[in-house]
Amino acid sequence: MLPFAREDSERIIYTNLGIDEELNDIFIKAEKEEYFMGETIIESYHNRGNDELINRALKEFGTEEMPFKRFLPGSILLFSSLVILSLRVIQKRCSKGYH
Repeated sequence: MLPFAREDSERIIYTNLGIDEELNDIFIKAEKEEYFMGETIIESYHNRGNDELINRALKEFGTEEMPFKRFLPGSILLFSSLVILSLRVIQKRCSKGYH
């Protein structure tokens, strides 16, 4: 158990950070060596659900099934939904005083 890890957590986080030399070089060139530290790996693991919240918000806002069989109309609908959802989130934040 690492001293900075949660005591109630009984998970194993497996990563190739620090082991895969090609991946290590990418992080070093990007000056992101902090990602080799245990604290940063655990923090990234704890934040993994944030991306899923965006997907869920889009599903709740729009539809999970595309009403078109062709790609172009479906992609136009998806991108339009993304823009409208983003504007809606911005509007909500502005009305709550988050500028």
